[in-house]
Amino acid sequence: MTRTIALSVRLPDDYHDLLIADLADLDFEAFESEPDELRAWMPATRWSETVRQSVEALAAARGGGPEAVTVEVMEAQDWNATWEASLQPIEAGAFVVAPTWADLAPTNRHVLRIDPKMSFGTGYHESTRLCLRLLSEHPPADGGRALDVGTGTGVLALAALAAGAEEAWGVDVDPWSVPNATENAERNAMSDRFHVAEGSLEAAPDGPYDLVFANILKSTILPMLPQLDARLAPDGDLILAGILQTERDEVVAACAARGLAPASEGTENEWWACRMRREDA
Repeated sequence: MTRTIALSVRLPDDYHDLLIADLADLDFEAFESEPDELRAWMPATRWSETVRQSVEALAAARGGGPEAVTVEVMEAQDWNATWEASLQPIEAGAFVVAPTWADLAPTNRHVLRIDPKMSFGTGYHESTRLCLRLLSEHPPADGGRALDVGTGTGVLALAALAAGAEEAWGVDVDPWSVPNATENAERNAMSDRFHVAEGSLEAAPDGPYDLVFANILKSTILPMLPQLDARLAPDGDLILAGILQTERDEVVAACAARGLAPASEGTENEWWACRMRREDA
């Protein structure tokens, strides 16, 4: 059994998704995003001084530097099993998000089996849980159509389908998302109603959508807001997350300028999320 490289990069959360895409190109296989820290793992047989230099250059380009990167060589162990053991079922609103290897007690909640490439999108991140709670409070009407921008594992799009949507689209700029979300749709017997594509909004069909998720970052959401609004049905719900509580007022003001107002809100730790609706809906 080979040794494992455990990488830690300290840098702002805004850069995590970009760095994950970069590290995946270097053959890192698993990722875990924590506040101001990104961790990644790869078999030690793939590690080299060239890879180290590439990681340090990427970290510097994403807001870190050589001192932000630490590397640990883990002795031979089943590191994939260690990774899997760290992922336990999470309850959020009407949903339970669990990896396929977790045993679950009988529940009345919607069960979503999600095997991730990274912890974001498993329900471990506050913003994902907030989205699931907001969705639980106001599920889509039967036969509705959903769009998930920055879909990751596909968990929010699949949750919309479980809650009553007829069709869901997921888009993500990270290449790892497409196969991972596709596999998760298959695990939940939703492949016939779920579609995923690499890219941003332009990768999905035009609306209208009855429900739109954007669980990304404020810096991405605000420039994208006109396009999100354009795809929203007149009486649709726009769930925004990945936003800090300190950023709430700026986001609410930007939405108000487009005639969107908070219908419900939620917070957990430093994170804030909101379900927006048109003021005349």
